[in-house]
Amino acid sequence: MLEIKRSILSAVGIALIAGIFLAGYIFDFFFTDDFSMIGEFNEELGPLFGPLLYWAFFLAILGSLFVFVKLLISNDPVITMDTNEIKFHAPIKMNDLTMQWKEIESIQLGHQRVALQKFVFLVITPTDQDKAKKYNEVNLKAAKFMPLGLPYDLKKRIGIPINGLKLKPKEILVQAKKFLAENS
Repeated sequence: MLEIKRSILSAVGIALIAGIFLAGYIFDFFFTDDFSMIGEFNEELGPLFGPLLYWAFFLAILGSLFVFVKLLISNDPVITMDTNEIKFHAPIKMNDLTMQWKEIESIQLGHQRVALQKFVFLVITPTDQDKAKKYNEVNLKAAKFMPLGLPYDLKKRIGIPINGLKLKPKEILVQAKKFLAENS
């Protein structure tokens, strides 16, 4: 059995950025007479939507801080491979994936560049395309309105993001292909 865990550095940076924004909100809330950030939002959006956006952004920062601090504290594996199956444990438990090796046709790496960041995916081609459509259901709906630019076809393949893991992407691919060759 091979367990691939998240690198601590991958969550530290995002948690640190969210913490800086949270510190700005706390400073604005407790140490200024008038909420200067709300004033900026009021000028742009008006007195009704300005405070609403201010507090919505605050809740989004709190939520992201919670998720990334939870990732820092937990020691759960992200990808688990054994002789029967491969499991991907998503950070927000909405989109976990479990596939038997005999259900997989091929495995490869996919790369996507967004702005200055390069995302790497473990792209799995299942023998049954309905499994890929079911797993990518939300992304397929989003792709109708705006192209996602993913390096794989959402109707035929499943992409598992592997940035920020303890093993390098090529090492993960080698291990996955080894398990696939031995157990399919």
